[in-house]
Amino acid sequence: FLGSSICQMADGILDATSLKELSPLQNVKKPMVLIDRYFEDTSLSYICTDNYRGALDGVKLLIENGHKEILCIRGVPHSMPSKERVKGYIDALRESGFDTRSRIAGNDYSITNGYLETKLAIGSPARPTAIFALSNTIMLGAIGESSLRIPDDVSILSFDNNLFLDFLHPAVTRISQPTKEISQLAVKILMERLSDKQSVPQQIKLPAQII
Repeated sequence: FLGSSICQMADGILDATSLKELSPLQNVKKPMVLIDRYFEDTSLSYICTDNYRGALDGVKLLIENGHKEILCIRGVPHSMPSKERVKGYIDALRESGFDTRSRIAGNDYSITNGYLETKLAIGSPARPTAIFALSNTIMLGAIGESSLRIPDDVSILSFDNNLFLDFLHPAVTRISQPTKEISQLAVKILMERLSDKQSVPQQIKLPAQII
């Protein structure tokens, strides 16, 4: 996050902050595009993943594979990606008639969060058969629980993609975000705003892909 004085010197702003409220940069009178998140009722341009649909489809895949006890380990609760992914998780369970089976834990996009919440969950009477980790870091913490054999003891679904996941044994099923397309479109939208070719806010959600 740059100070407002530096931002005033810039021609345009790409904002990827993760705040409870609308970014304080909104008061800077410069063209701005939000990346990887948006705020309700905002008139600002944004480009992000359809986190809700990605989570909905991912959890439905777990349910189709016979899972009913699915633990959702979330990241920062107030962040828009986390809220949308949790909503997708809940709606997937609801649509399958498992409303009362939702289990949401955690409060950080960290390895420690994934490890501790997994440790607590597998030691509880209602042990989950699958874990939906809302980020790769959370997922790494979950599989770091040494007493677990994956997928024999528990199945794992991660939100986010990374090349290293293909080298895990077994490879982890994940919901991939179109990060390259997001960054390219963000710059394109900002450049159009700067050249006055596009004055209407562009608010775009790109589909995620299950790998």
